[in-house]
Amino acid sequence: MAKKIISAKVSIVNGENQLTEIVRQSMLKTLFSKIGTISQNIKPKISLLISSELMNSSTVRSLIAGKLRDDFGLKSGEAENAVGVIIENIADNISVKILRGSNQYIASLAIDILPSNISFIDFSAGSYQSSGGQVDWLNWLLTKGTQVILGDFWLFENAKGPTRSGGKSIMIETGNVSRQPFRIDPEHAGTVNDNFITRSIQSVYPQAVDITMKEILRIIK
Repeated sequence: MAKKIISAKVSIVNGENQLTEIVRQSMLKTLFSKIGTISQNIKPKISLLISSELMNSSTVRSLIAGKLRDDFGLKSGEAENAVGVIIENIADNISVKILRGSNQYIASLAIDILPSNISFIDFSAGSYQSSGGQVDWLNWLLTKGTQVILGDFWLFENAKGPTRSGGKSIMIETGNVSRQPFRIDPEHAGTVNDNFITRSIQSVYPQAVDITMKEILRIIK
């Protein structure tokens, strides 16, 4: 009896959407169950990125050993301490969210690095008490832009005696002489939505996404 070779082609005609949904839901379930672990694993790496970017920024360098330190009258270590507090708080609040996508996408990725509920303007590390009153230098730097901050004071840049920062600038009253009132150097001036912190974060965001995606793939394999 001759053998008959029967070839058959099986096609899923009506079940493709169901299969896609099963795969999608399975992957999402894994991601949602591991999202806490993913967030914890990426925090140190992203924090290191941001820390490096901040410390290498022209604004932080100026705060630590440049014109801004002199302008604000900062003592040695004050700027470093404030920036350290900023980095710690950013690191503590880094989180990853996986959001359910449309039919076209399995999910979308959201990385929170600077949540809206974080405020650095009230940090004690960003201010000090002077003989003339409270100097909220970090608040000024992050929010005031180039607007006049102290209309009755200006920076005298040829101080001969000791200054708080150890530099050659000192803030004195304008008196009856027409002087430029104190405002932040435009090169470093920031606003609530655009300052040296937000600029540093935006600069490393693509790298942060890459780090997160690699961790997601590692976890779900």
